[in-house]
Amino acid sequence: QAIGAMPEDIRDALETFNAYDEQFPRITEFARETKSRARKDGFVLTKWGRKLNIPPDRPYVGVNYIVQGTAADLLKHAMMKCDRFFRQEGLDELERWQVKKKTLEWKHSIDGSVLMPIHDELIFKFLRVHCTLPVLRKTCELMAESDGHLRVPTPVEPYIITKRWDQKQKIKGFTYA
Repeated sequence: QAIGAMPEDIRDALETFNAYDEQFPRITEFARETKSRARKDGFVLTKWGRKLNIPPDRPYVGVNYIVQGTAADLLKHAMMKCDRFFRQEGLDELERWQVKKKTLEWKHSIDGSVLMPIHDELIFKFLRVHCTLPVLRKTCELMAESDGHLRVPTPVEPYIITKRWDQKQKIKGFTYA
């Protein structure tokens, strides 16, 4: 069917799709190459080299597998690097005496740690005394590094959340992009 003979909504969608291809030809090329490779090999590799098997009848999912798999690898490696940093700096442990039932008791508690990942964010837990600009800058630096696996920057923006997730605050003295 010629474009002029198509229903208007389909014609608009096709024009949008073609305009996208013209605007971002490398993305279209990446998608075509990935689908072809997934069809041929039966798997794709994330930027970290993790192998993800692709169902033989669905090579198109390879594009999504690479993008989301690479994002997951980036987050996982950021968590591991930050955890290693906290341990090296002694931020993972706070040893203190605690008064309990009129006796002194040795208390060991977590002081700085990765609390949880949420989509493309990492949530950390720190005591206020250790939530300093140098610690935050180093944590952001570690999170932004892709160790050469990506050719694009991965910006990091830290916020402080004290009570509610929807009430995050910018950090005084930190330079935001």
